Amino acid sequence: MNRAKSSGYTAYFGYVWDIAELQIENFDLIVAFAVAEHMNYEELNALFLWSRVHLNDAGTLYLKFPE
Repeated sequence: MNRAKSSGYTAYFGYVWDIAELQIENFDLIVAFAVAEHMNYEELNALFLWSRVHLNDAGTLYLKFPE
């Protein structure tokens, strides 16, 4: 996260559904690398529900799992 910020990107820490600045945003792409396998059922459900609301009509939720 520090590297992203120092490179000029906006980066957040925490669950997307808890970050106030993101509640008014919509996205074409939401990416989660190697995080979903660490989430419990309630957290995954919250991610899916939040993504459904905040993805644009042709948007994509991309989850990558370790091999």
